[in-house]
This record gives sequence, C-alpha cells and structure tokens, in this order.
Amino acid sequence: MPTERRGHAADFLLHRADLVASRARLTDIQDVLIIAGQTSPFLAAIIRLMFGYELSVRTAASTGAALDALTLRQPDLVFLDHALPPGMPAQEVIPLIRRCGFAGPLIVTASGSSPHATRALLEAGAADVIDRDELDSARIAEALLHARLPDTVAAE
Repeated sequence: MPTERRGHAADFLLHRADLVASRARLTDIQDVLIIAGQTSPFLAAIIRLMFGYELSVRTAASTGAALDALTLRQPDLVFLDHALPPGMPAQEVIPLIRRCGFAGPLIVTASGSSPHATRALLEAGAADVIDRDELDSARIAEALLHARLPDTVAAE
C-alpha cells in the first residue's frame, strides 16, 4: 500500500509540474480583468507570477465597473468572483459580460461550489470554475488549457 500512495502522490506532483510548465504555451495573454472584491490582490499576484509583471491586470469591484472596463478595452482573460459584491450571482453576470463582446476565457472563482452550482456556471458561459482553496498557478494553467486558448495545444 505505501508504494501505491507514493505512486499516486508522485503522479499528482508530476501532473501539477506539467501544468505549471505549460504556461509557456499561454503566450497570448497580455491583459487580464479580475472582477472580484477580496481575492483581487491575491489573484493578481498569481497572474503576474505566471505571466510576468509587464502584463496588464485590471480589477473591478462591481458589475457596473466590470462592464465599463470591458467597454473600454477587451481583455484576453476574465476572472469573476462568484460572490461578487453587491451580491449579483455570477451566473447572471456572465451573460452581461458576453453581451459586452467578450468571447475569451472567463474563469469563475468560488468557495465550496456545489456540483449543481458549478454546472450552472459552466452552462452560463464560464470556461471553468476554480475553488478559492485551489487557486494557484497550476490550477489556473489547467483551467486555461481546458479553455483551449488560441496558441494553446492541450495534451489529449
């Protein structure tokens, strides 16, 4: 049994290392919009570590501010906090973002999202849903590969 556990742990770590290394293939990301409250600084730091400090990372703390930011300039990637103040559910915000012309990957961050809520977010147009407890560079890379950004070849 100890060998199986070690094998599973090693496979898990190798998979995560491959995901982090895959960020080199995500070269089209130059501008990111984070629509969130409290998680913005943490998420912005991860994004800058992944893609460099020359990357434009904009933040919006409300739906109105997010729609204004999208109207001014379309980002390459949008992160949306499921618990966006002032309390509008993410599955209602996603169609508004899409109506502003944003067609790129939209990743929702959530805390303890149920399978039903995750499915509703994906059906609303999210590329992926990441639990806040799993928010790190490997999980973000996995979500971006899943979204199949242009210039990205996901391992089949």
